[in-house]
Amino acid sequence: MDAAFTFFPIVALFPFIISIGLAIFSIWFMINLLRNQKEKNQILTEILHEMKHNESNE
Repeated sequence: MDAAFTFFPIVALFPFIISIGLAIFSIWFMINLLRNQKEKNQILTEILHEMKHNESNE
């Protein structure tokens, strides 16, 4: 019976641990999403500049 009471605080912390994990995962996901969007935007800007350069040479 004492063993059940020693594990109770650990079990009581599960919702807190899960919510902290979800918050960390959400922040990580947003940072990666923004980083990827910035990289794609930079690539598209380079393509646009190349297209404008090719138009001016024609």
